[in-house]
Amino acid sequence: MTFALAAVLLAGCQSNPEPPPFESASDAATPTATASPADAAPTLPPEAKGTSEASAKAFVRHYFDTLNYAMNSGQTKHLRSLATRECESCGAISNNIDRTYEVGGHIKSRGWLLQSIALVPRQSSERPILDLGVLMTAEEVTSESGAEPELFTGGRQPMTIYLVRLGGQWRVARLDRVA
Repeated sequence: MTFALAAVLLAGCQSNPEPPPFESASDAATPTATASPADAAPTLPPEAKGTSEASAKAFVRHYFDTLNYAMNSGQTKHLRSLATRECESCGAISNNIDRTYEVGGHIKSRGWLLQSIALVPRQSSERPILDLGVLMTAEEVTSESGAEPELFTGGRQPMTIYLVRLGGQWRVARLDRVA
């Protein structure tokens, strides 16, 4: 990975030896616009409230929209609510965003854009695993108040996300970057 913030945000992610495909004509996600800090956090779409493969994919899209909102606003409460307490990488991402904003820093980016989502076959419908093709866009990171912003180029990062049903809703149980 060529830029520091992504490395810091992904510090808690595990490695997975099976890289997912980046392009899938049927699963390619259209990038959504990232919310500005003045906007409210994204709301869970109705499509993400079911128990089907389609609802799991809609939830993953919502998770990444919420992650992008948190990166650009510094507000991680909603992002944290979408993951289990056991998701170490999820906690690490939220903690790193919090640390940046707590000292007066900020992040400007279009975010992490999903390019593909593919369900790993033969998984439990209550605990699906999905392979992701993620484009991490360029970022401008100001590490603290008064600091000069650092510019980081983006890049593709394959990931694997593990979901679980808790309280009738999807939650992220684990998020791994694929080395």
